[in-house]
Amino acid sequence: NKPDGYMYLTDVLRCSFVFHDFEHLYHCFADLMSMEGEFEVIRVKDRFDDLYQPCGYRDLMMNVLCRAKTECERCITGIICEIQ
Repeated sequence: NKPDGYMYLTDVLRCSFVFHDFEHLYHCFADLMSMEGEFEVIRVKDRFDDLYQPCGYRDLMMNVLCRAKTECERCITGIICEIQ
C-alpha cells in the first residue's frame, strides 16, 4: 500500500469499440493516433499480434491521457483512460 497509489490508476474511465473486421479496427486506430494533441497516447497493446500473445484473449488496447483545461495549481490536471 503506497500513499500515492492513486497515481498509478490507468483505467478508471474505459470505453470499448466493437468491429466486425480488422480493416475497420485498424482504420479507427489510425484515426485515434492522428488525433494526438486532443490527448496523449501513453501505451498501446495490440494483442491480435501473434508475437505479442500467441493465444488467448485478443484486443487492441490504448491508454490515453486526457488533460484538464484548468489554471488551478492544486487541481488534478488529467486522467488516464483506456480504449479497447
